[in-house]
Amino acid sequence: MSKTKEKIGYVFVAILLILAISLCFWISIYLGLFVLLFSIGVIWWIYGVKKKRVDEAMNKVAHRLGLKFYRDPFKYGIIKGEYRGYNVEIGVYTDFNAFGGAGVILTSLSGKGAFSALDIHNFTGIKIKFDSEFKESKVISDNFPLILMEGNEIKLIFPYVSSDPREIETNLLYLVNLVEKNHF
Repeated sequence: MSKTKEKIGYVFVAILLILAISLCFWISIYLGLFVLLFSIGVIWWIYGVKKKRVDEAMNKVAHRLGLKFYRDPFKYGIIKGEYRGYNVEIGVYTDFNAFGGAGVILTSLSGKGAFSALDIHNFTGIKIKFDSEFKESKVISDNFPLILMEGNEIKLIFPYVSSDPREIETNLLYLVNLVEKNHF
């Protein structure tokens, strides 16, 4: 999604929030105060606690592995760079379709309709790109974290947003070793 569309979306959400809080104040001062304080608490939790914790974990992983961490004021940060000769991208993605249509691919390859019904909105994903290309997409693992081979990428998908740097680093090393062992 382009930066302009994201900015328009954030402005639209902010306008709707202001209108909703204004309407609550118009109905009752107590309702308005409650909704205002609740909204401030939710925004603080998302950006002040959860996002900060995940960004700190990603930053630790990036520094330990010699990769670059790209911080974003509104979204979770992304790690990019070259690790042991492979282009790596680690980030928090908003849905399976943002990760290259993985939901549809996982459903069609595994025969389990649950992947399309999971409706996972935020998850940590690790992508490794390499030179050779797979002829067909394939799911390697049966359980989470899922490993998906598609095109010239192998992807590891957590079912949640991970804030543990050791877990992210361990799974990246596992994925790189898997690629090197199988000579993809």
